[in-house]
Amino acid sequence: AKLIDENATSILSEDTYEISASVRPQYSITGKVIDQDDQEGVDGATVTLNPTEGSKGKQVTMDTFSDGTFTLENVVGGANTDYTLTITKDGYTSYEYSNRSFQNAENDVSLSENIPLDFAEEIQLSLSNIDLKVGETKAIEIIWPEHFLDKWKDKVEVSTTSDAVIAVVQDSQLLITGNKEVSGAQVTVNVHGKSAAVENISVKKYAITGEITIEPKRVESDQSYHAKDVVNIKAAFKADGMPLDGEKVTFCITHQGIDSEETEVPLTDVTLADGVATLENFEFPYAGVYTITCTLPESNKYDDEARAISRDVCVEVL
Repeated sequence: AKLIDENATSILSEDTYEISASVRPQYSITGKVIDQDDQEGVDGATVTLNPTEGSKGKQVTMDTFSDGTFTLENVVGGANTDYTLTITKDGYTSYEYSNRSFQNAENDVSLSENIPLDFAEEIQLSLSNIDLKVGETKAIEIIWPEHFLDKWKDKVEVSTTSDAVIAVVQDSQLLITGNKEVSGAQVTVNVHGKSAAVENISVKKYAITGEITIEPKRVESDQSYHAKDVVNIKAAFKADGMPLDGEKVTFCITHQGIDSEETEVPLTDVTLADGVATLENFEFPYAGVYTITCTLPESNKYDDEARAISRDVCVEVL
């Protein structure tokens, strides 16, 4: 440490001052400011050493180096001196630090513990409640803090309370997909010790409706056909009232023969387009009652009992 005298009034020679009783030692304080979450040094944080009330000390300030370290030089010490350190940086919560080694110090102080800064800002999600169908995906916007955007995005973790939902972060969106029926599931985004959650997620199966129609229709009766008639059989499916597209459905046609033994036309797969699958140019080979069934593939998107629709058709002798 070196000595200073703020109240010296005379110079005895070019390099010699008259020293009064108010001579005080000077010392340095060395330390490091780190990010509380990743423990990395914080560059450019402002470190201010403030005298406590009634202290004889003087304020000293500087910005941390790229590795988060700092050295406050020329700190006035000696009797009746004490200080607090205040560390500030945009995006972080300010931190006030005191240490007994600052009291009446005369020798250099090296802080053995790093000084942690916590992020002041929070992440937010654009929605906290969503309803999904099984297999459906919805995107929720992630509202990032203003500061250190790249640093935030690099540390994102996602957790769910149920395997009924699948969640991933893509760019600035949280994508949540319904995997199976559930009520009250949660998805939480965690980053840098901060979190935001979609607190109530409901996943339900699609409500399936459908009907089978036959073309051409008979004027006198929609169910009056003759053996050897050639028709187009159409099956229309809707999911929650909207046409269901892209699914491959299976037509099955059975006939109750004269001998009361049921005969079956080979299964035929047709893909739904605009919600409709068409079995073209089907010929009724015999008179009798035909049962036409059209079935969606097995899926956790629909209830099993709703996957099949059917219709009986009476075919008369030609």
